[in-house]
Amino acid sequence: MKALVPSLRITGIDCVPERIAALDMTIYEGRICGLANEMPVAAERYDAIVAGEFIEHLPPDQLEGTLCEFFRVLRLKGLLLLTTPNPCYLKNRLTGSSVLGGSHFSQHYAASLKKRLRDIGFSAIKIRGSGRVSLLLGERFPFFAAYGSYLAKAKKW
Repeated sequence: MKALVPSLRITGIDCVPERIAALDMTIYEGRICGLANEMPVAAERYDAIVAGEFIEHLPPDQLEGTLCEFFRVLRLKGLLLLTTPNPCYLKNRLTGSSVLGGSHFSQHYAASLKKRLRDIGFSAIKIRGSGRVSLLLGERFPFFAAYGSYLAKAKKW
């Protein structure tokens, strides 16, 4: 992304010091070692937050605080993009697999995630299929069982 938009300013956040230390500082402007529910930055600092395959790694009691913190640090008209595994994925249902387990502490159903984002104050919330199936299909065919993950887009108006 930085190659496409060289003026882009990117900050990385992780609670594991080794992963933060490994960030390529030619790409990242800043780095935060800590939890996403208490970011040590001013309110309305970022134009966008990208949280790819992230929220499922949070214990359920940290989800609300993290989403509220995302809202706090986004500027007005800021965009939140997050992906998360789909607990209703047909392949998992057929094989008896689950989103939970390993480092996944929580699972997020599309309707409840959308409601949670709305309750926090986000608007223009759209959820579509993502993962191995193209995003184009995810937009056109909202049958979530066909997608291993989904993308939630939300704005702070």
